[in-house]
Amino acid sequence: MTSHTGCDRRPDLAGLTPGADIDHRGTPFTDPMLDALLHALRDPATGHAHLGDAKFSSATFKGGAEFRSATFERGAWFQSGSSKLSGAEVSAGSAGGDAACA
Repeated sequence: MTSHTGCDRRPDLAGLTPGADIDHRGTPFTDPMLDALLHALRDPATGHAHLGDAKFSSATFKGGAEFRSATFERGAWFQSGSSKLSGAEVSAGSAGGDAACA
């Protein structure tokens, strides 16, 4: 699962593959950061981002959060975040609650 640590809240994109679990609770995303994360998770067969278990609770998204045609395989958590979500599909699992970012 890719995640942020300590004060470094930039997404760690090294080694990400489509369907990877991610934990970006509390991450302040800019449009370019979110675009880079979704690009790293893009499935070459569909051309769309494919996420496994995605934790974005308390994340903030500067601008609009474009998850157009993204698939969340196991679940997506967005509680207490700040964003406008667009075009996401949850294929299995659901949007739900989770613990606060430690």
